[in-house]
This record gives sequence, structure tokens and C-alpha cells, in this order.
Amino acid sequence: MAFPDVVAGPASLGPDKPRQIVLDRAELPDVRRWVLGTLAYWECTPLGREGMDAVMRLLGAPRELRPALWGEIALWQRQLITLTEQQFGILNMLNRQRRARIVGCAGSGKTLIAVEKATRLAASGMRVLLTCFNKRLAADLQAKLGGRANLTVLTFHDLCAKLAEEAGVLPHKGDDEQAFYDRQLPEALLLAADKLGPRFDALIVDEGQDFADDWWVPLQMTLRDPDDGILYIFYDDNQTLYARSQKWPIAGEPFELSTNCRSTRRIHQQVMRFYRGQTQPSSDGPEGVAPEVILCEGKRPFAPDVQRALDRLITVEHVPPEHITVLAGARLDWLMKHANAMRPRLTDDPARRADAVYCSSVHGFKGLESPVVILTNVDSSWMKDWALELPRLLYVACSRASSHLIVLLGKDRGDAQVHEAFEFSPTTIGGGG
Repeated sequence: MAFPDVVAGPASLGPDKPRQIVLDRAELPDVRRWVLGTLAYWECTPLGREGMDAVMRLLGAPRELRPALWGEIALWQRQLITLTEQQFGILNMLNRQRRARIVGCAGSGKTLIAVEKATRLAASGMRVLLTCFNKRLAADLQAKLGGRANLTVLTFHDLCAKLAEEAGVLPHKGDDEQAFYDRQLPEALLLAADKLGPRFDALIVDEGQDFADDWWVPLQMTLRDPDDGILYIFYDDNQTLYARSQKWPIAGEPFELSTNCRSTRRIHQQVMRFYRGQTQPSSDGPEGVAPEVILCEGKRPFAPDVQRALDRLITVEHVPPEHITVLAGARLDWLMKHANAMRPRLTDDPARRADAVYCSSVHGFKGLESPVVILTNVDSSWMKDWALELPRLLYVACSRASSHLIVLLGKDRGDAQVHEAFEFSPTTIGGGG
């Protein structure tokens, strides 16, 4: 029996349908192996035409299996990884521009283009720095690009600390941690660049909306040509989560990426409810399934509800745990208290994703993506902690998901503004639901 559009699990087949004789999506890469395995199961030799006709008569009655979500997600992911014509156009344009700003919505491929341009420049013999603000994004880029000749991948502050230490000008980190990162480290980078000399021929900045105005001069001083050296800044002004103005070091209008090629159209529609901009981005992705918004009993962090969602995704929908990310709107430590009790357990260490489900704050996961996202701990305290408007926070949070989004909201603790941000028919889970 062949069901090439689904991932079939043993529990869904029944005792009279041995798993060895069922072909599903997971078997398609090696059909020959499956055929030989099926013949071995029945201890028979190839059947020939008459035997095949008999098999068709015997097993040809229609059967129906509900597609597992992971089978659909795997298909959607393959459709979403190709560069769009718009992205190729931006790459070609950068061949003729030494300095440019590229603005785009979440999922428009900014990081993909930044990485591609950085690797091309490095391959041509230029010394290239690919930098960003987010540590988790930098770690992800380092894991993918580590060892490339002429290419350095560092967060802005790690660059400051590295060169300042090398130049002997690394400042002492006192009690005012904010001042250390906002002012002292950038000033130390300026001193280090003056003492050590230029390090790079090209700078590529991802998530540029996170950079403060007075960081640009120290950063450009690491260029061999600070005034006219290659500088590309990729950013999304809808993802500005830090109270910093944006006075760009590059004049003129930015080039725009307006097509979301990360998310399914159903997720894109939800994310666009929180988008604030003159040009409404479009989506060319597959249709996908509607985001789930679930009302939960009890107090945050809704650990039992996170566990129920994980159980369903992993055991029923066959989603691999490494393709699921749990994002906490409010403080992550409230959720991590339950990490070891979860199955699979939660981890905030990206290196441990092989045996656990990754958990992060929304801010810590900015610039990254996951096929499946479970968003929890979303209430008014989140907005108060960051003094930001709700649509911007939810825009960043929900746009991390590429194929499926689950949002857990509290019946009692979630305030009306949060609930009204989502149009849904709520599914209530938890005690007494």
C-alpha cells in the first residue's frame, strides 16, 4: 500500500496492516529499499505481471489516512527555501553598489541575501565582516559559515571586545551594564581601530535596526576605506525592539524587499495584522494551515498546556522535536523552571537541540526562524517590561514561525488587548476546559 502524501505512524495502521508493507512519504527517497523490504517481509520473490495484478485486486480498495502535519510542513519547507526573483535582483544590484540599505519585512530573505553576499565577497579575496546585534543569530551564522576564508562572523559587541582586548583598551565592566554595552565598548572599538589599523574590506550588517546611531562610526573605522568601503545594512524597521533612533550612515532611499518567502500564507496573514508600514508585503508561500490560538486555564507559564501541544505535535503530527521552538513572551526564567519536567525537556542552549526542544525569549530569537513555534506567556506584563506597543512585539514573535504557529493565551491573565490582537475561535485546554 502506498500513501505518498502522508507520514504514517504505527498507531494509525491497525494490527492487520504491518508497517513494513506500507509506503509513506518518508520512504519515497529510496523506494527500491522499501520494495525489497516488503518482499522480504512476505518471504517471496518478485511477483511478475500476474502477481502484481493479483496484488492490485487484493489491496486496491480505497483507504484514507489523515495527513500528518509534519508531512505537510516538510513539503512547505522545500517550497520556501528558493530565492525569489526579487532577491536575485537585490543581489545583482549590490554588484553595482558599494553602499546600500536593504529594508524588508520579516521573512523576506534579508539574512539569506546578507550571507550570500558575504560569502561571495569573501570568495573574491576580500576580508569581510558579517555582524549583527543578536548573539543567538550570530551563533547560528557562525555554525553555518565557520571556517570560511576571509569571513569573520561576530556580534557587534563581541567585535568590540575582541579588538579592544587585542589593542589593550578593553574597559572594565562596572555596575552600569547598560552604559558598558551602549557607550564604553563602542568607544573602545574606536580606540582599537585607531591603534590596530583597518581589518576589513567590506562590512555587512544584519538586523541593522538594533544598532545605535553612535555605533556606526567605530564600526566603519575597521574598514580599510572608512568613507567609501563596502557597507551593506539589512533591516526591518517593524522589528525595532530597542529604544534607539535610526540615523543611517548611508544616505538615500533603501532598496526594498516586499515578499515574505519564509512563512506560509496563513501565518503571513496573521503577521500582517501587526505590520505597520506604507507598503504591505505579500507572500508567495504555500497556503499552510491557520495558526492555532488556544485559551488555557491556570496561571502562566502554562507548562501543562505547552506539554499538551508538544505531545500532539510529536506523537500525533510526527513533527521532529528539533523543528519546534517554544517562545516566551514574558520572562523566560518563568518557563525554564519547568524545563526538566517536560518531555522532551526544554533547553535554552541551541547546541542541545538534538535531545530537547529549544526554548527562547522572543527578543533572543529575533532574526531566526523555526518550522513550528509555540508562543506562550503573552500578557500585559510583556508590554510593560519593554515599554513597546503590542503590535510590534507580536509582529516579531509570530513571524518566527515558517509553517505552523500555536499561541497559548490565559483565560484570566491575558488582557483584552492581547486577545483582540487575534481573530480566532478559541480552543480551551487545561483543567476544566
